Amino acid sequence: MQARLLPDIDQEMRPCEPIIFLIFRFQGLPEPMTSTSDEYSFLATLDRLRTQEALVLQPVLPQVSGEDLQMAGDYLEREYDREKLEYPEGVPPYDAEAACWAATTVFFAAHLLLHRQDLPEALPKYLPPFVGDITPGGVLSADLCLRFLPHLLKKGYQLDPDDEIVPLLEGYLRRFGYSGLGYFDGVMEPADWQADPCVRQLCTDRIIALQLGAYLNAEPWQEAIHSSLGGYADHFWPQAAKRMT
Repeated sequence: MQARLLPDIDQEMRPCEPIIFLIFRFQGLPEPMTSTSDEYSFLATLDRLRTQEALVLQPVLPQVSGEDLQMAGDYLEREYDREKLEYPEGVPPYDAEAACWAATTVFFAAHLLLHRQDLPEALPKYLPPFVGDITPGGVLSADLCLRFLPHLLKKGYQLDPDDEIVPLLEGYLRRFGYSGLGYFDGVMEPADWQADPCVRQLCTDRIIALQLGAYLNAEPWQEAIHSSLGGYADHFWPQAAKRMT
């Protein structure tokens, strides 16, 4: 089913109520929300993002406590354990630091698109760069939430192409290139984490799913694509099949 970015934030809600910002729309709207504070917590927001592909934005810029991060890290680890069942063999370990950084980045990026008056003073505090080593496990752990960032970036560009939040987040997305596949033109920059067999295969699968033609002439992706498609290239990616003959 085709997903699309909704053009506007829902303005029907009262100013004192949280604002629903839908990243995707499939069929119908997210499940109704109650008025309890737990529904608007950092953890509940992440769960709604991952299960309903929607974000709840607060009328004021929220805060995330250390306890919030701990609960989010545990939740995302369970999500990682669930997703890795469908990964190739040799899955790298979960990286809580990368997962929580990505979660807060997406969370605050969405809120800062709403709270325009808080830019640019809020950027260093709410959207700091990732300071650890980017490992294969870190790339996959961050992708649990960072996969939604391209859609937020498109919304940010629509609101203001010159907004400094857009190039800042694009820089982060380039470093975690797996999550940025399909957003940028051309081929992602080489990085050490791409040598991991599991991550490389997942990247290849996403390249094929998105049919990113730039990778058909780029090593090492060209060989990986051909190996993954095998004799089914005509069915899954006709353009690649023509390049393979």
